[in-house]
Amino acid sequence: MSYFSAALDALMRENEFTQLGLSRHAGVHQGQLSQYLQGLRWPEAEGLERLCTAFGAGGASLLVAYLRDQVPESLRDTVEIAPRQKGAKEKPGFVATYERLPRRIRELLEDAARECERRPALVAALESTLALTRPM
Repeated sequence: MSYFSAALDALMRENEFTQLGLSRHAGVHQGQLSQYLQGLRWPEAEGLERLCTAFGAGGASLLVAYLRDQVPESLRDTVEIAPRQKGAKEKPGFVATYERLPRRIRELLEDAARECERRPALVAALESTLALTRPM
């Protein structure tokens, strides 16, 4: 199971959404939603925006899970993508600054950021959940 499918399933249970109910509420085809839950595919930016918006504040955790799935498995020990916790201390051994991230991770995050820039709901979720600053 992917991070995204697990987060989507958890949010649906928490908000008491059925697949049909979420499909109608978010404007996402029920067949696509089923595939997301099974981890067979991930939404395009527009679908991700609709799902994040449908869950309100909970949508931020869905975005974080989506981004975690985009990190190649071979690099998952190098970088952690997680919601920002107020007052939380940095975990030892994890990359603290953007410049120290592996090149491939920076590319993935920059691709995601470019797509998010076209989607205001995703930008808001990204800014509120990731401790990430892009160099000017």
